[in-house]
Amino acid sequence: NEDWIFLEVFIQDAMTGQRFGYLSLVDSRDIVRGSSIVDKIGKPYQKIVNGEQIGKIGDVSIQRYDVAQSSSLIDFEAPIIFREKDIGRIHLGVQWDPLEQLSKQIVFTMMLLMVVTVAAASVVAYVLASAISNPLRTLRKSFEEIKKGNLGYRIAQTRKDEFGEVFQSFDEMAEALQKNNENIADAHAQKNNDKNKETRAPA
Repeated sequence: NEDWIFLEVFIQDAMTGQRFGYLSLVDSRDIVRGSSIVDKIGKPYQKIVNGEQIGKIGDVSIQRYDVAQSSSLIDFEAPIIFREKDIGRIHLGVQWDPLEQLSKQIVFTMMLLMVVTVAAASVVAYVLASAISNPLRTLRKSFEEIKKGNLGYRIAQTRKDEFGEVFQSFDEMAEALQKNNENIADAHAQKNNDKNKETRAPA
């Protein structure tokens, strides 16, 4: 979906110059909508297997898992909330360094995760608002055309959602109005024609 391009670009920008393992956004259907690992975008999210739960801070779950014999990652999972509804999750992977204080890693990553989550929710809000406002503007313009008497105006857009059904209904309504108006005009013209014939007829 083109609407998620905003998030993909945002994630790539967020990872620039950082030393994190990955940053991924997963929607409510467990589909990866944005990720620093491009091959995962659009595919089902693969949950961590055999991870060790380190703890939980607020709504953020933290777990460590091995990716190689001598390498481990810490996964921070945070929900994305929009209008008090859980619409997805952010996963941020950080290289686990046993020589570095774990608390220091967690504090730093939590701060970044908070920023990323708020930014992602803001982008989602923008995407959802655009997805609704654009079709509404189209409908408003279409009704204004009909109001001005342009009964030949059609939206002529194909969408696979509720707005697509509304657009189709509008076009069908406009078609019916145009035909009805033409029938009235034809009947009126025929009536005038008949009157003219009667007027010219000899007494």
